[in-house]
Amino acid sequence: YNNSGKNFLSQYQKDILKRIIDNYENISMLVANDNNNEPIASAIFLNGEKENYYLIGTQHKNFLNYNALALILHSYIEKTISQNKVFNFEGSSMEPVERFFRSFGAKPITYPYIYKSIKLWQPV
Repeated sequence: YNNSGKNFLSQYQKDILKRIIDNYENISMLVANDNNNEPIASAIFLNGEKENYYLIGTQHKNFLNYNALALILHSYIEKTISQNKVFNFEGSSMEPVERFFRSFGAKPITYPYIYKSIKLWQPV
């Protein structure tokens, strides 16, 4: 859920996430609970041979001041370091998310890409 408490994943994104969780053995999910054992934040990670990847995370809008997602990420980063692996946030082009990632010491890496543009019509 996003900060407004509304579901922020499209059905397509949910289907992809479900396929990843169902088909990969090396998935970890961490959940932070409140004092009543209710989930307030969670994150899903893909565990690679040399790198661990942050796939997605969220926290409940009523518990944003608990910083539970940050605690989950910090804990998983420590686990990754203890395994002599690299932790990969997978980046974001959204400024608030990028700022959050940088707060953990993440360094931006620009990856060049090539794409083909198809013009359906050309002016005469």
